[in-house]
Amino acid sequence: MRFGIVVVFAALCGLAMARPERVGEHDWRSCHNFPVLNETCIEVFLNEQSLNVSIRLIVNNHTVFEEDLSATHLCLDDTELIKLIELVPALAPYKKLIDEIVKVRKFIPAEVFSVCLDVEDLEITKKFAKGCVDMDIVLMCWEKKCLWKGTEPMGCFNIPL
Repeated sequence: MRFGIVVVFAALCGLAMARPERVGEHDWRSCHNFPVLNETCIEVFLNEQSLNVSIRLIVNNHTVFEEDLSATHLCLDDTELIKLIELVPALAPYKKLIDEIVKVRKFIPAEVFSVCLDVEDLEITKKFAKGCVDMDIVLMCWEKKCLWKGTEPMGCFNIPL
C-alpha cells in the first residue's frame, strides 16, 4: 500500500519515475524468454511525438528496434543486428564471422542471421489499433545448423487510440 501512495504522490508532483514496463491505456507489451536471446519483449504503443502507432523490440532491457507500424513485415537492419550481437553474450563469438560476411557480401544474409516481426491482421483506425505479432528469428545458421531458428507467436494487441 505504501508503494502505491508513493507512485500516486510522485505522479501528482510530476516526478519522473522509471517504469520497468511501458504499459498504459495506449500500450501493449508481450515478453517471452527465447533460447539464446533470453527475455525478449514486443511493445506496440501510440507514439506521442509522431502520432503514429509504433512497435518496439526490447532484448535484455535494451531497445534494439523501434519503428512506426506501417508495414506487416519488419526486420532488423544490419546495424540493429550488430547491436544485438553486442547485447547478447551467446552471440558475441559470431561477431568476427558476421563482420567478415559483411565485408565480402556488404550485408548480413537473412538465412544466416535475422530477426523479423510479422504483424498479422493489422488494422489501424482513428479509434484503435489491433493485430497479432509473431517473431521470426534466425540465429547464426551455417551449413544447415543453427544456434536457434523459429517463429514464435507473441500475442495479439487491441489498443484504443
